[in-house]
Amino acid sequence: MKLMETKTYTVYSLTCPVDGLVKYIGVTSRPLKERLAGHCREKRNDAKRQWISELKEKGLKPLIISVETCNINHRAAEQKWMNRYKGTILNIQQNDPTSIYTIRFDKEKLEDLQKRHGVKLYNYLKGQMDKIHDNKRIPSPDAD
Repeated sequence: MKLMETKTYTVYSLTCPVDGLVKYIGVTSRPLKERLAGHCREKRNDAKRQWISELKEKGLKPLIISVETCNINHRAAEQKWMNRYKGTILNIQQNDPTSIYTIRFDKEKLEDLQKRHGVKLYNYLKGQMDKIHDNKRIPSPDAD
């Protein structure tokens, strides 16, 4: 009988080498160097892509830092770290339906929400997005 191999996941941050702010939280089972290369090629997240492009113009790239490793509940661990840095991160996603960070918001998604649910919800979510992108320095996770 074969034993099931358990994948090890790494929750990581992409941190700005200029100001030290955490700009992105992610989780991967791949080596961090490979994952960073993927972020640098990625075209999906406009805010993250713009930030990385600005760094590249300065001859810099994001710092990728392991913040936690886990074998199970890797999405919960990722959500925990996203919540810690929600004031500075550029990714807005996760599978927690109670969280404002549930959906990867973009202009089309917000416009669709406006059409389906009216201006009130759209304006609320847009306000939440604006707060997230204010780049306030957030305490480190150890500062509990």
